[in-house]
Amino acid sequence: INGGNSFVVNHAENGSPFCPTSEVIQEVDSSTNWSVTLEDYTPIRIIGDFQGNGSLRFGDGGWVAFCALEDESIFYRIMSGVDVMISPGNLENSIDKSNFTIYNRGLENLSISIELYGDWTGGDVWNLSVPNQIPSGESGEFVIKPIGDADLNRAVWVSADFEGITVHLAARCSLGGCE
Repeated sequence: INGGNSFVVNHAENGSPFCPTSEVIQEVDSSTNWSVTLEDYTPIRIIGDFQGNGSLRFGDGGWVAFCALEDESIFYRIMSGVDVMISPGNLENSIDKSNFTIYNRGLENLSISIELYGDWTGGDVWNLSVPNQIPSGESGEFVIKPIGDADLNRAVWVSADFEGITVHLAARCSLGGCE
């Protein structure tokens, strides 16, 4: 968010996200290390040169708003879930790289499962190198390459929940059918 030298953070457990209009807001100096617990509907203004390390704590639901001076705002919905990150890529979105890394930043080991989708029956369509699990605080390297000469529409995406990480692989025939 491009807020210049400051921006406002607001949080609430319920309702719709918004940026506060009042100038009477607690300030936190980002030039030093800081830690703040955001209370319901109690915004903070983060000021300074952003050289310190900071942390925000708030409930496990609701929303958080990051509001800049230039009328640029970003809103996030907060919900409980596993702490998993993909690079390059994002959870629940198509991954267009053959090699990617999944980071398990949570406290539990997460198992890996593969789900296959599609209507191709002509043999293997994927060459996989996938770990069985990713231990807490560690990462796993994934290599998923399409193989074969079939003209297939393919997609790869990853989902994660408290049961583990699922790698979804889809290989479907084009509209004209499989040849």
